[in-house]
Amino acid sequence: MGLQLAIISNTFSPRSVLDRQLEHFDLIRFFSVRTYSSETVYRKPDRRIFQATLSKLGATAAEAVMVGDREREDIKGARRLGIRTIWKRGTTNSHLNIEKADAVIESIGELPRLIERWREQV
Repeated sequence: MGLQLAIISNTFSPRSVLDRQLEHFDLIRFFSVRTYSSETVYRKPDRRIFQATLSKLGATAAEAVMVGDREREDIKGARRLGIRTIWKRGTTNSHLNIEKADAVIESIGELPRLIERWREQV
């Protein structure tokens, strides 16, 4: 689809541990930008961690979409910057008021169709 993908993660683990997990599942090649809070002084929902990631991608908030499963950190944090949000529903986050997200998905496999639909609306 020609998209740039990034990871923003609140974590205490070092980059090497997280990157090794991505490599194990052959996913690291999809994420040229990975922002880990363990390497910054910021954690989601702080706007600066989102801004740093957008800067590394060379993208604006209007061009970005945040997929997350945590209301405060992922959805509210990204929306404050004007980033579109997609809430990934899960077993531990069913309490989220889904009206706060721009879209809701049950599985990551739904993302391509949703993003394609948004592209057609532009």
